[in-house]
This record gives sequence, structure tokens and C-alpha cells, in this order.
Amino acid sequence: MNKIFITGATGYIGGEIIYQLLSHGGFEITALIRNEAKADKLPGGIKKVVGTLDDSPLLKKMVNENDIIINAANVDHWQSAKAISEALIASKEKKILIHNSGAAVLNDHLSKTKGPSTTIYKDDDLSAMESLPDSQPHKKIDNLILSLHEKNPLIQTAIISPSTVFGKSDGYDKKMSIQIPSLIKSSIKHGQAFTVYSGNYVWSHIHIKDLGELYYIVLKKMIADEPIPKNEQGYYFGAYDDEVEKVKVEHTWKEVAETVAEGLNAKKVVDTPRIASLTPQQVVTLSNDKMSPHLWGSNSRCRGKNAYKIGWQPKHTKPNEFLKSIQHDVDNVVAAGSTIPVG
Repeated sequence: MNKIFITGATGYIGGEIIYQLLSHGGFEITALIRNEAKADKLPGGIKKVVGTLDDSPLLKKMVNENDIIINAANVDHWQSAKAISEALIASKEKKILIHNSGAAVLNDHLSKTKGPSTTIYKDDDLSAMESLPDSQPHKKIDNLILSLHEKNPLIQTAIISPSTVFGKSDGYDKKMSIQIPSLIKSSIKHGQAFTVYSGNYVWSHIHIKDLGELYYIVLKKMIADEPIPKNEQGYYFGAYDDEVEKVKVEHTWKEVAETVAEGLNAKKVVDTPRIASLTPQQVVTLSNDKMSPHLWGSNSRCRGKNAYKIGWQPKHTKPNEFLKSIQHDVDNVVAAGSTIPVG
């Protein structure tokens, strides 16, 4: 039985990954948990190790004791990525690492005058992505992961980089994503839904269930040592491909804001179905997060070509399924108030 160590186990994505692993079976799972209260949220049969991403000796110990490492916690936590990588480089045994990144690595600059980008990144040709500056979000750690196999050929790696993730997770604590529910919360705080500048910026998207299934398929094929994209070429965008699905696989943030505005106005949470146009500085003040303007005011267009090549068959690509899910997010955020756990 393959032994897996996973971080981010009670998070939105990490919880879905565990759900998928348990549904398919055949794994001995150890999860890094921040405290005992978090441990109680996970189902029986999972080993829990209490610790944090800052505990490098513990992370290295877990790498040494397990065959597979799934890093689904904070994608920009350098210390934990470095500790995991150092243990893998020193390993004398074959191991697999799957690292969760994010399509914000593709973000363009914030600008009042820009519009939708015409650049679409594809994971079966990384040359365009490799030309992005190392200052891009997530890229420093992505580069570290992509270099591991060269430093130790016993290590097999893959990076899964989700676009905007939507839908309800079957995980064990955080059922909702961060990106859109946080926009809803900030809209309530502002008293009106809003965009960053015009909002005419495009992101790709993926349902959480399809993302979880992608994780499982990549892992299954890596365990079987099938000839799939891995190591230096092991990059998978968590995103649909319109050439396969023949439906719209992207959204603009203006579309999202308009849907949020309609939902909040219908519930009489805000007084208008119209949307406001805010500056990045105003958005940071509302959200208390300096990354928010980049999540809602940039372009990040990608296609998950590699996923389809290895047999991934997503199930949540119906027309308007993405926009319909936003109404459920509005319902949940309004019902739960500020206590709803996201991410």
C-alpha cells in the first residue's frame, strides 16, 4: 500500500484530494494538521501529525517516512517547499511529489486601460511560461519543483496549477473556495458588488470535483510509472480546454461581479444590482489582502492540454455551470455571515 503524506488536508483543495484518495482506496494517508481541533474534522483511518509548515524537521521526517508527498497547503510558503525539496534531493529511495500551485503565475499587470488578454498559455508547451519573470506569483517555488528530478533522478514530480476553482468541495472543513467567496464578502462590506477597474479581464476556471479527479489520475499514472508529462515537463493547468469541450471555459470578472450583484440585491443585502468600479488600492482596503486586486483584476488564461492527454474526463463543463455556482456561493456567504470557512 502506498504511503502518502499530505499538507493542506483541511483546506478546500486538500480536503477534496483526500476525499478522492479515500473514494478510490489503496492508500495509507498521513496528514499534517495545525491543531487537534483540525484533526477532529478528518475522517477515521487517516493518521494525523500536528505541526505547521514552519516545522522543517517534521516535514523532512514525513518525506522520509512516506512514498508520496502531496503539498496542497500554502502555495507560496517557501520554507516548507524548501524543506520538502531538501529531503527529496537527499533521498535514496524512489518518491513522488505532487505540488499544488496556481494559475495566478500567469497574471498580467494591473492597468486601468488594459482589457482582455489574447495570450492563452498551454501546459503542453511550457516555453511561453518559462519566459515569465521569476517575480510572478508562485514561480519561485514552481521552478524549485521543476528542478528536483535533475538533482535526484529517484524523484518524480508534477505540478498541478488550478485556475479559478468553483463548486462545493467534498472535503472535511473548508467547502468553499477563496477567490469568489472573498469577492462576495468584500462586496457586502462595500455595500455594492464591484470590479477592479473595468473588470474586463479573463480567467479560466475548473470545478473542484474535476480538479480532485485530475489529482487522482496524475497520481495513479505516476505510481504506475506511465509515460505521462512529469518532472521538467510535469506541469498541469487545472483548466478546461474549449477545443475539447466546445463550450465556454473562461469568465470575465465583470461577469462574476454582475452575478454577485444580482444575487446580493435579490437577497436585499445590497441596494443595487449595479456594480462599482474600484481602484486596486480601494480593493486592498476592503479585502485586507494585497493579492485581491490581482485575483480579480488580472488576466490568467490557460488550457489544460496535458490533463486530457492522460485520460482526464471532466464532468462539470455544462454551459453556465460556473455562473450558476456563484449564486450558491452568494447563498452560502449570506447565510453564514462572516464565519464561513473558505479556502
